[in-house]
Amino acid sequence: APAPGAWRCDICRSTFRMRYASGIWGSALLRRRLDRFAESDTEAPGLIAVMLVSFVQTSTTSVGRACGQTLLALASLLGGVVSVPAGALISSIPVIIIDLMTVGLYVALVFLKVAIAVSGSAWTPSSWGAWGEESVGVMLGAVADSLGWTLGMRIDGLMLMCGSSSLMHLWYLVYSQPLSVAVWRLIQGGGLPEMLDTGPPLPGIALHAFLPEALVLPLATIFRYVCVTSLVMNISAIGFMLKCAYLDRRPIPVDILPWTSGQPPATETGTQGGQLRRRTG
Repeated sequence: APAPGAWRCDICRSTFRMRYASGIWGSALLRRRLDRFAESDTEAPGLIAVMLVSFVQTSTTSVGRACGQTLLALASLLGGVVSVPAGALISSIPVIIIDLMTVGLYVALVFLKVAIAVSGSAWTPSSWGAWGEESVGVMLGAVADSLGWTLGMRIDGLMLMCGSSSLMHLWYLVYSQPLSVAVWRLIQGGGLPEMLDTGPPLPGIALHAFLPEALVLPLATIFRYVCVTSLVMNISAIGFMLKCAYLDRRPIPVDILPWTSGQPPATETGTQGGQLRRRTG
């Protein structure tokens, strides 16, 4: 094993020491690929995990709503939805099941984001033991590999995607209509929609149509608070990631020096960070 303060290259096995500078990562941190999410030298993996969970939320909710609306439209075309309430309910059972699964998964992912955020920015799946590595770690690792390796997305791209989806979600919470619809009406000369006092209806056509009226408003209010919590987690993750990149100062490796026995790691005061990875020769 190398002496204290020394590093050893995994390729040539030579021993060296690092020179550090006190500085900020800057944009170099945000340009890191997402497929390095699980590596030990990743800065603020907990913040990246929150944004990855947000991407999973957006994807599963979009797919669930699309499937529900497609099935409901197919039932209408096939004559499954009739004027009799019982017949309409029976034909909409698959849509109700999909809506319930979509809402349940969304709420579960919100709780997951809150748990990760409470654990701190240094959270990793291994922080929760074997369960975290085998369940949460596998899910987040697969998403990070898909976005980072397949699409070449970096942390700044994930932040942009998380921020844009949060903006559209916030608009829907306030005005109960998609942002794209409001922009199109504004282009055509129409005004902005009025803000809602009671919040948007429950997600899913079938749930809103077939639940008793006495349950619709309380459940919609509860779901609205869940959505607000999710948005707060997203915005906080983006804000703290920017803080980590541009405000937090830390020792950053900037140079590789020959190792001499008994010498401590070289340090200097500076403002420009580096991008050296650990254990590189």
